[in-house]
Amino acid sequence: MSKKLCFVVIGLFVLLIMGCSDGIKDKPLPMSQENLEKFALELNKAGKSVVFVPSQNRTEQLVGLYKEVLEKNMGYSFDKTFRSVVLFYNVGKPWQLMSPVITYIHDDLERALDKGFISQRTFDILSAAKKTNELTKENKEFLNFVLECQNKNSGACDSKSLLQVFATHNVLSTEKRQLENLEDKLADLEDKYGLFYMSGYLMKPNGEKVKPYDVISQRNPNYKFVINKDKVALSQRLSTMLTEERKQLSE
Repeated sequence: MSKKLCFVVIGLFVLLIMGCSDGIKDKPLPMSQENLEKFALELNKAGKSVVFVPSQNRTEQLVGLYKEVLEKNMGYSFDKTFRSVVLFYNVGKPWQLMSPVITYIHDDLERALDKGFISQRTFDILSAAKKTNELTKENKEFLNFVLECQNKNSGACDSKSLLQVFATHNVLSTEKRQLENLEDKLADLEDKYGLFYMSGYLMKPNGEKVKPYDVISQRNPNYKFVINKDKVALSQRLSTMLTEERKQLSE
């Protein structure tokens, strides 16, 4: 046997041994009805035989049981299964099945990371998700109008100037734009841009937080506001990570 062929055979042998010693797939459990039923059955079986240690945190031991069942019995990554359920299955049976794990990990992400229950990737995504959300197309359009308003008004916007920007882009209907009463214009804007979900994306020039609703309802011309660039950047980072996760989940 040639030396080159010998190396190939040895390499294959090593890979075979590694594959046998670690049968865990580096991906989440597929959320089919069959898999969920099997997972629930395996959890029930394991739960009947487990002996909880009184001196240790019971919930933590339960999470460890989930991890063992998913990885040793089912052959899938506990970390990626947890992550996919939290990010993409926040209703229905997957969430219900993982609810003890979700509660424990969400309560203290750093603890879960230190205990080895989640990866740094999961920690980063959930940490960002706790502080911000993905911006919708309408949210981004609203922020672009605020940015345009800032640029036209020496770096800071006010409600009157912002409404003028809306009028320039024909965002408000002709009837609404002609109304003198500012309150009559609010319902259109609040619903269209989902302002209720945009808390923290705008702030006063001194860094103080403002409510998105206030930026279109304040009559005081000195009530200035700007875009919170750090919050927007964090949202963009979260969006990038979630896009990557969706792609991996579909592979």
